[in-house]
Amino acid sequence: MASRLEQDLSCPICCELFRDPVVLSCSHSFCKVCLENWWKDKPLKTCPVCTRRWIIMASRLEQDLSCPICCELFRDPVVLSCSHSFCKVCLENWWKDKPQKTCPVCTRRSSRENPPLSLALKNLVETFTEERRQTSPAQLECSLHSEKLRLFCEDHQDLVCLVCRDSRTHKDHSFRPIEEAAQELREQLRRDLTPVQENLKVRDLTPVQENLKVRDLTPVQENLEVRDLTSVQENLKVRDLTPVQENLKVRDLTPVQENLKVRDLTPVVLARSRAQLESSEAHITAQARRAQTQIRAQFEKLHQFLREEEESRMKALREEEEQKTQRMKDMMAAVSRDMEAVSQSVSETEELLRAADASFLLQYKTAAKRLQQRPLVEDMGPGALIDQAKHLGNLGFNIWRNMKSLVQFYPVILDPNTAGRCMILSEDLSSVRRGEAQEVPQYPERRRDYDVLGSEKFVSGTHSWDVEVGENKAWAVGVREFVQRRDVTEERDWSICFFCGEYWAFSPSDDQPLSVKKLQRVRVKLDFGSKTLTFTDPDTNTDFHTVTGFISEGLTPYLHTDEDVPLKILQRNITVTE
Repeated sequence: MASRLEQDLSCPICCELFRDPVVLSCSHSFCKVCLENWWKDKPLKTCPVCTRRWIIMASRLEQDLSCPICCELFRDPVVLSCSHSFCKVCLENWWKDKPQKTCPVCTRRSSRENPPLSLALKNLVETFTEERRQTSPAQLECSLHSEKLRLFCEDHQDLVCLVCRDSRTHKDHSFRPIEEAAQELREQLRRDLTPVQENLKVRDLTPVQENLKVRDLTPVQENLEVRDLTSVQENLKVRDLTPVQENLKVRDLTPVQENLKVRDLTPVVLARSRAQLESSEAHITAQARRAQTQIRAQFEKLHQFLREEEESRMKALREEEEQKTQRMKDMMAAVSRDMEAVSQSVSETEELLRAADASFLLQYKTAAKRLQQRPLVEDMGPGALIDQAKHLGNLGFNIWRNMKSLVQFYPVILDPNTAGRCMILSEDLSSVRRGEAQEVPQYPERRRDYDVLGSEKFVSGTHSWDVEVGENKAWAVGVREFVQRRDVTEERDWSICFFCGEYWAFSPSDDQPLSVKKLQRVRVKLDFGSKTLTFTDPDTNTDFHTVTGFISEGLTPYLHTDEDVPLKILQRNITVTE
């Protein structure tokens, strides 16, 4: 080398001046091409000079928190007078057997033999390590040797460690670095994914359309063309029927049958499924918007009630305050007047005491009588203070009790997701009527066009609800059970129905007519304890049909109507018992 400078600017591999130099984490530099050729076909990327493994810094912060000697995060970092920091152990090993203690980076001589520990840097390293541990996934380890998985076995298609590579199990196997294997397999997976993605595009319907075009019948048409009549006429002889029969064999239809196979309809099925999902997504969005509007309206109604209730109670408190404050002022004014009268009597008596004897004796009786007349001090008595118990006692309960007139409670809430396409529900989900068919997603919960189920399935206890049928002439009220038998869900109904001017009791076992006067309301009472289902006329409090001894894992209320006269779940009064 001509000089020290030329030596520092030369690549250790090719011994030429650097061309596109790159620097490793160990601070050694090489030509980019030389380093890539050196690393080619090597399982691990190590430095050609110090054989230290190449470490890719995750960030500038990690590089700043790493020791320049070991290229790892600081362990017990110490700082020199030149401001460079190192691991305490690394610096001690670096200075070992060296006559002068110089900085490994800038070679400046250290002013201290025992550099101080940098607590701030140590805390930063601990914080960085903890954050990286929480945000970065742990590196996988070999379950057999507890070593880091560094290679990919192409024969077993699995990750292995360095010990596995040298074991008998992987003898004569081909290994590749994890990064290269992952990149190649990603490309292969992308190529396999392309046909599936193509099938999901609308233009994929072209093969099906092409297969259904008239031109696909060409083989059959050609067999029937007029130009072939000559050969057919020639073949009319009995001995010549064989070619005609061959042309008419079913095997000639194979191309048409192949073109109509169900497998060609796969893109159509996928497109239809996607359209159904898009429709469901739009329906869910519309449901959410309607629910948000109703929730805001209900809360605004409650907020308005609470504002009015607050103003009413604050007004009552202010009025009582003004009333009792004015009473205190009136009493204080009376006391002031009495004090003035007493002061005047005292002054007159003191003046009389200074008068001559004869004059004193003449006025003595009057003065003595005046002193004996004490002013009447009015007692405040009970109720003089603010009645806090009246204003604050059970305040929340009293507000809730006043709110009862504003809110309604329905023992059964109808589930819109089970309503048939022809069922129109009220906003509060308490009534249903028949209307025009709606475009709604078809899901397992939506089983019939003219039915709607309750939102809750009853499995125990006692439950009852009233349904107003009014002038509706085609309705059914009752409960429904769903029984799962293998892959089929069966329905079992217990209900009261009114059709064609007659009342009927329906059940899974039998149907029977009922002799009942015209019903305006129907009460359904379900008692799991006694295993009874009772239908009652609440206007006359008469039970007109009872089902006993049923065994069920759960029953759901349901309504059915074929008319636009609504069926209504009636609200129930709320009572509080002590």
